[in-house]
Amino acid sequence: MLSCNPAEFRTIRRSLGYSTQGLARVLGVRAGRTIRKWERGDRDIPELTQAVMTCFERGLLQTKDLDYDHGSLVHAIMTLIDRGLLKPRDLYDGATFD
Repeated sequence: MLSCNPAEFRTIRRSLGYSTQGLARVLGVRAGRTIRKWERGDRDIPELTQAVMTCFERGLLQTKDLDYDHGSLVHAIMTLIDRGLLKPRDLYDGATFD
C-alpha cells in the first residue's frame, strides 16, 4: 500500500496548498482538527487516506478529480479503480497499486 508518515502527510497537504480545514473538506473528514491530529501523530492516518495523499503527491490523482458533492475518499478510490491503479479486491486484501 502507498503510505506516508505524519510529516510526509503534512508536506503533501502544504504542497497541495490546503489548510487543515480545506483538506478536511476535500477528504470528507469531520474537521481540520482530525487532520492536525494525523499530522502530529496523535491519531493513526487511515491507510486509504495515506494512499490517496501519496497518489496526490505522485500526480496519479488530483484534488479536482474529487466530486465535491460526494467529496470524500470514496470518490477518490473509485477514480483509482477506474484508472486501473487499484483493484476492488485490494480493498479487502490490503491494497496494492500497479
